[in-house]
Amino acid sequence: MFRKRKSSETETDSLVEMVSLRLIPDNGYFTGEAGEELEVRGFNILSFDGEDIYPSDYDMVLNGLFYCRLAGITHNKDANNLVGDAGQEVLFVREPDNPVDKNAIKVLYEGKTVGYVPATLTREMTPHLTSVKNKGGGVTTGAQGGVVKTFHKKGKVVGARVIMVAKGYGVTATENPG
Repeated sequence: MFRKRKSSETETDSLVEMVSLRLIPDNGYFTGEAGEELEVRGFNILSFDGEDIYPSDYDMVLNGLFYCRLAGITHNKDANNLVGDAGQEVLFVREPDNPVDKNAIKVLYEGKTVGYVPATLTREMTPHLTSVKNKGGGVTTGAQGGVVKTFHKKGKVVGARVIMVAKGYGVTATENPG
């Protein structure tokens, strides 16, 4: 996920710009709003020049980069397979037949739904999706992305943050010690 996209990966899209990021490890424990202990695993994201990048459920955080929370994660048991590793790739896929939201974008890990893009972000994100090949050989509207951070409570994933690279962009990331 954190590499330059090869031109052969999509037939109609070409790389126009690279987004450079720095990843700072963020692992540990904190007390949640309800007083419960939560474990965090993953990374804080900084722009290449060192500015903190915060997730947004409404818009891109940098040109070509979406960074948001993963909605519906507690309703998807397969989300427990997420570990907050920046190398853990996910696929963002439009789900126009979703009975709740015709603009829904589901997030898949190893072919299984682990959550959804927040509804407040789907209209902004949809034009930045592209045609991607799925494991069955078919083509769908979606994009590659990655898990950046996960939140755990009593051994279960209760929250996650993900990034998605927009059509025409690539991303490089450098992991820096905390």
